[in-house]
Amino acid sequence: MTEKTTLPLATTADMVGIKAGTLRRWAEYHSAYLSTTANPLAGQARRFTHKDVEVLRMVADLRS
Repeated sequence: MTEKTTLPLATTADMVGIKAGTLRRWAEYHSAYLSTTANPLAGQARRFTHKDVEVLRMVADLRS
């Protein structure tokens, strides 16, 4: 997966092992550590990079 490849919310949530609603909250709370596409302007779909998935997996590990 290249850095320009992005993933939709549902796919990212499955990869991290969390629900879509949880991913939305985490994306907002941890926005400083995620790509701008993880928290887009209103009306645009959230998209996550490979690095975003890595960060979110670390968050999940720390929370478990």
